Amino acid sequence: TMKSKQIIIMLLSFIILFSISCKNDDKTGNGGGGSLNIPTASGNPASVGNVTLKGNLTRTGTTGQGELIAPDTTIQNYEVVIKDNKVTAGSVLQILSGKQLFGDGNVVEASGELVEVSEGITTTSREYIKLTLDDAKNPTKVEVEYIFGSSNSEVNYTVTYTGNLTKQ
Repeated sequence: TMKSKQIIIMLLSFIILFSISCKNDDKTGNGGGGSLNIPTASGNPASVGNVTLKGNLTRTGTTGQGELIAPDTTIQNYEVVIKDNKVTAGSVLQILSGKQLFGDGNVVEASGELVEVSEGITTTSREYIKLTLDDAKNPTKVEVEYIFGSSNSEVNYTVTYTGNLTKQ
């Protein structure tokens, strides 16, 4: 499907960029990693009805080397599943799986972080999703803000997508 091809392309792009950054590290030395300007979900655990929502997201912003990671400007058929007040969202870095939702009322958020060490380089990756629901108890539409990014001694990027999804 188109979605799986896009995810494969994004992951391959990330792997290529990461391997280049590892090679460059030999020449440049191991500098300090940058910080990721990606929100972290917090607050009270949310109360949201179970639902599966789908739709398209459009890239609305990048920082750093983000344009190398996800050259596509649209993610087709992006899926968000809410079950038992946890979210599993289509995610480039596979971090937003079964994450607790936080927030009050119709605005809820979730985030996750992954720290990996490869060849002496520590890479921190983070994902964040903010959902503005039409009705938290029985959602049928949601406005999504999805941000992902990674940072290590060579690479620091964030990519932001937004869009509207509907109940499936």
